Amino acid sequence: MRIHHSIFTNSLKTGAIYLDKYIFTDKPIVGVKESNMSETDLNILLDKDRLENAQKVGRKVIIKAVDDPNNTKLFNSITECITYLNSIAPANKTTLYRQIKSKRPYNGYICQ
Repeated sequence: MRIHHSIFTNSLKTGAIYLDKYIFTDKPIVGVKESNMSETDLNILLDKDRLENAQKVGRKVIIKAVDDPNNTKLFNSITECITYLNSIAPANKTTLYRQIKSKRPYNGYICQ
């Protein structure tokens, strides 16, 4: 289904909702209608929902300099932000995502 194992596992353990629409569970749910979708059809449906979710959520990144709050930059994607941050010091997407989540500075900027 092209879903990262940690997202799938988290949904199984906690009931977290995937793409604001799906819950994965290993317990039966009363009243659920069974479907005979093929794996291909399911993947097409999930890809469509992923695209809609990405467009709805967006990936804009705002960074503010720690030492100058008026120094703010807006990027249309994580990749654009990483390219800019790499011009200052080595940067990568995984670390940027973690810093955004933790609200800690990264390469002299607070990222949102």
